[in-house]
Amino acid sequence: MSNVSGSQYALELRDNLHCPQCQYSLRGLPGPDIRCPECGRTWQSPELIAQFWKRKWWHVPAFTTVCLPGFFLFLALIVLFLASVIVVDSHAMSMPVFIAVYSAAMLAGWTYLCIRAVRIFGSSFAIAPIAVGHLAMVSLMAGAFAIFSSIILLLDALMGPSASTASFVLVFLAGLCLLMLGRAAERWIARLCLHQFIVNVVPTAAQPESPPSTPSNPHDSHTSS
Repeated sequence: MSNVSGSQYALELRDNLHCPQCQYSLRGLPGPDIRCPECGRTWQSPELIAQFWKRKWWHVPAFTTVCLPGFFLFLALIVLFLASVIVVDSHAMSMPVFIAVYSAAMLAGWTYLCIRAVRIFGSSFAIAPIAVGHLAMVSLMAGAFAIFSSIILLLDALMGPSASTASFVLVFLAGLCLLMLGRAAERWIARLCLHQFIVNVVPTAAQPESPPSTPSNPHDSHTSS
């Protein structure tokens, strides 16, 4: 399974879907909204695929591309902070000039990644998962930092006999809530990417074949006249 790409894995799951109500095979039904031929219930194939998805969310088609602008912006801000400290210490460049040049380059890179994400996603609705991807990145990083800080607070509380563990509990709960929020945002992005993938790859409806047109017989017109 590890050698199978995310797109192939999503199609394999879709081909093996069964109706959750009557267990009838839904293989071959087109589009993201599929109606069970047996019981008549309508299901969304992306939701069913997400329920059986056993891989990491970043294996979902277009998931990494959609979340990349948020990761790039977060990393670029960290680099900006570290580089500004170096510029101030070395006096190699004035701080306003450095911030202006760096911000312009960061904005250009971020814009390119957003446009690329919309193109690969295949719809202008990619703006929604891109925005949520920024939220997921901030929540996950802030949650991890809060958990790490709570461990430090716990060690301080254990070393100090009169110290209270209330701050540890509050920071730990805050970090846990942020991590859960980030994971929920990841699941939402994955479901949206799966929906758009099914729309792009699988036809929404079978096109009926038009009956062949019978050429008119010129002798009929002469006969009627």
